[in-house]
Amino acid sequence: MATIKPFARPGFTMFNNYILDHIMPDLSASGWKVLCVAVRQTVGWQDEETESGRREMDVISYSQFRQMTGIGSDQTVARAIKECVDKGYMLRVPGEGQEISYGLNID
Repeated sequence: MATIKPFARPGFTMFNNYILDHIMPDLSASGWKVLCVAVRQTVGWQDEETESGRREMDVISYSQFRQMTGIGSDQTVARAIKECVDKGYMLRVPGEGQEISYGLNID
């Protein structure tokens, strides 16, 4: 069995220090987890078609948020997303049908 070294390169998503110093303490534990998923699913991916070279939005289901955060209920995920959107850290954009895209509020 291979030893996993999660803090070794490659395979990382960069966080600006401001996020860790100011935004993390401003969020609940669930809000922080949801924001981390949004960071991973957006700027954590390359997208050559965008100006930044990173993915700007992604369709993320509640089940994906639950799986990636360890949060147990859709209700808690919904509250955490609302917290991140209300505080201006995340964007929530309705798409076609039931699809909702999430992104980071870079403004």
